[in-house]
Amino acid sequence: MPENNTPPPARPRIDTARASPARTYNEYNGGKDSYLVDQQVRLQMEELGLEPGLIARENRKFHGRAVRTVAEMGIDQILDIGTGVPQSPNTHEIAQAVKPSTRVLYVDNDPIVVRHAEALLASGPEGATFYAEADAREPADVLAAASEHLDLQRPVVVLMIALLHFVEDNAGDPRHIVRTVMDAMAPGSVLVLTHMIDDHDPDTWRSVETIYRAAGIPAQIRPYEQVQGFFKGLELLGPGLLPVTQWRPDPADDSVALKPGLVPIYGALAVKPA
Repeated sequence: MPENNTPPPARPRIDTARASPARTYNEYNGGKDSYLVDQQVRLQMEELGLEPGLIARENRKFHGRAVRTVAEMGIDQILDIGTGVPQSPNTHEIAQAVKPSTRVLYVDNDPIVVRHAEALLASGPEGATFYAEADAREPADVLAAASEHLDLQRPVVVLMIALLHFVEDNAGDPRHIVRTVMDAMAPGSVLVLTHMIDDHDPDTWRSVETIYRAAGIPAQIRPYEQVQGFFKGLELLGPGLLPVTQWRPDPADDSVALKPGLVPIYGALAVKPA
């Protein structure tokens, strides 16, 4: 057999002149995989009186509680869209601790996530993890990857954690993304979604959008009513769409007492009915 001398495809270069959602989120969570442009975004948000580190940490706590909840429901397939830079505990670690056979497909389009995913997203022996490069704004590509690794005839948990506020209405239509993905899922599938809300201080969040866009990140922070619309046709699990600090908090966690507006990221779980 002739030797295959075809070089592997070149990996996309990490653009250190533009911020990225994955790297800024990693920066907010105290990670080390960020660059000066990402750090400047955090500093500018802090100058507005915001606490991006606190918001990101509370969002991660919600993520953990939500994944444990769906694993306890018995669902053993997860599609994690907009994975971000891996930080333990990752989705598969949380889910497999409850249900070891869980299969997780991570999807992201950021080059730095690709590099880390290959090294760090290793499954437990009974389950499986996979990684696919795809852009959430192209849901057909996401579903093509999902159909390769997951059984879409059975319930799937779809994670869109802190994702859709980086999709502007005029450049991807987040409602279309949610609807297209969930339409392809079997009844009993669950959407897990968090999103920044601007109701408490719209002017400040318009400034945040300006900061993100100047750094190269599209951003659109939405009011509660619009975010609630993402769950149209699905059945919200109790207690509904709330600040992440108030969604089934752990008994020992006093984050629920934080004043309204300090952590203006809301989350919910919703089931696709039969």
